Amino acid sequence: MGGRYRRCRRNLCNKIARAPRHGIHLHFKINNKYAVKISYRDEIGEKLRALGFSGRRDRSRGTPVGDIDLSEWLKGYCAVRMHFDKTRARCRIYGSLSIVQTINELLSAELSVSAKTPQFCTNTINGETWELNFQSPKEVDLLRQWIAESAL
Repeated sequence: MGGRYRRCRRNLCNKIARAPRHGIHLHFKINNKYAVKISYRDEIGEKLRALGFSGRRDRSRGTPVGDIDLSEWLKGYCAVRMHFDKTRARCRIYGSLSIVQTINELLSAELSVSAKTPQFCTNTINGETWELNFQSPKEVDLLRQWIAESAL
């Protein structure tokens, strides 16, 4: 299953890189992960800053604000940050406290999964890391379907 999602991410990066926008450069691969390099001095960088993006290493990073479909942004975030255990029915989502709380609210409203209490994981140079744990087989299956639908 992991290979399929890696291909989806690579295909998405290729699609974004081919988009006729200034400031987006071809994708590159680091540690078997694909990414798109975006210049913050160009038009798209200004748009990201207007939405509240302050950088990857900002301790206070949260969900974007402004003219954005928050539900779609969170689906994309979860597609990258959601981890499914291979040995048992468990799903974990990592992020800053504000992002994890927003995901918790969205999932309980959209998918009717029970709201979870965010668990503190660790302090890093980028700030605190929190997680949501889903261990109900029914909820884990719902989350798998939700991510599979958003990857299409």
